[in-house]
Amino acid sequence: MTLAKALLFALPLTIPLTLSPSPLRGEGGGEGSALRVVGTLDQVRGQVERVRAADGQVVAGTAFMPLFEGDVLRLGAGAATLIVLDDGTVLKMDGPAEMKIEALRLSRQAAEREFGFRVRMGRLLAAVQKWKGQSKFSVKTPVMTIAIRGTDFAVDVATDTKVGVFEGEVAVQGAAESGTPAGTEQVLAENQEATASPGGEVALQRFLSAAMEKERRRMQIVRDYADRVRKRLAERESYLQEQIQKQGQKIKDWEERRRKTIERLHEPR
Repeated sequence: MTLAKALLFALPLTIPLTLSPSPLRGEGGGEGSALRVVGTLDQVRGQVERVRAADGQVVAGTAFMPLFEGDVLRLGAGAATLIVLDDGTVLKMDGPAEMKIEALRLSRQAAEREFGFRVRMGRLLAAVQKWKGQSKFSVKTPVMTIAIRGTDFAVDVATDTKVGVFEGEVAVQGAAESGTPAGTEQVLAENQEATASPGGEVALQRFLSAAMEKERRRMQIVRDYADRVRKRLAERESYLQEQIQKQGQKIKDWEERRRKTIERLHEPR
C-alpha cells in the first residue's frame, strides 16, 4: 500500500449522518449488460454495502465493483470508500452514510455527462473532473441541491447540510422537506461555505469554518488520488474497464475454488 493510500484511510471519521466499450451508460443497460461501466467502488474499508437497483439485493462492497443508476450505497460507522468515475472524478464517502446514485451517464463521443447523487446522511469529499462538453452534475440532500462544475468540495449531511468549496464554484439552493426547491439559487465560490437548515433556508459565509479547513487538508489526498486515476485514463481510456474485468475474474476464480472445496468435503470417504 502506498503512503497516499495509507493516509487516505488513516484520517478520523466523525460524521453522523459499468463491460465492453459503449458510448453511453444508461441506454437500456443495467446489471449484467454489455454497456460500458461508468462508476466503481475502490479502496473499501469497513462495512460498505451496495443495494442493487436491479433486484434490491444487498451485497458487500468490494474494490472495482461496478455501480449503476438506482444503486444505494450504505456505510457503517467508521467505514470509508472511494467512488471512481470514468471521467476521472473521485468521490470519498465516510460512514455512517447513505447515498443513492440517481444518474450515471457518460458519452465521450457526444461530450456529455450526467451524474446525480442523493445523500441522505454522511460526509462526501469530491474531486470533480472538469468537462469541456455538456455537463449535469448534482448532489442533493434533504435540505439542499448542489449543482457542480469542475471543482473540489465537501458536503456534510446531518440535520442540516454544510458544503464548502475548495476550488472552482458550485450553485446551491435550499430544498423543502418535500424535496421541492426553496429560495433562490446562489453561487458559492472558492473558499466559501454554505449551510442549509431544515426547511431549506441557506446561509452563506465568505470564508471556510475550522471544520471545513480540516476537510480541505483531507481533500488534498483525494485530489492526489484523482490525479493518478486521470493520468491512467489519459494513457488508456479503457483503464477502469480493465480493472473491473480483473476484479470480476478474481471473484470467479475464488468462487470456483470454493465450489471445488465444498465438493471435496462432500466426497464419500
